[in-house]
Amino acid sequence: MRYAILVVFILSAVPVFSQEEKLIFGDTEKTSMDPDYNSKGKYKGKKTLILIRKKSRKILDGNKCFKEYQQSIGVRVTNLQKGEPPYYNGMSKWINNMGTRIKGTIRLGPFWVMRLNKRMRLCRDNLHDFLG
Repeated sequence: MRYAILVVFILSAVPVFSQEEKLIFGDTEKTSMDPDYNSKGKYKGKKTLILIRKKSRKILDGNKCFKEYQQSIGVRVTNLQKGEPPYYNGMSKWINNMGTRIKGTIRLGPFWVMRLNKRMRLCRDNLHDFLG
């Protein structure tokens, strides 16, 4: 008797689970089949070039203006002290910076370091970040 009730319950539930609604894909209020988004940076998909500075006064780590500019051109300025991995000595930092400057010259033009320094000064002056 128990098995008969169980079998009847299972057989009556099968048609309910087998009736699936057909999903229709398309534009809704929040989504669209043709997304139009603007990339912030020209070099967003490429590998970021890392320029290593000795002193932290020319980095402006917390400056939002300078960070956005760095992301838009695909360059990151950072500070690594001697002995920090992966650059254990001055020679490896020099080799990294030379490669970065060559790649940057090919990618961004011959005066990209001057433009970077100029933007750093402008961002520092506009946000009154004279300590960094």
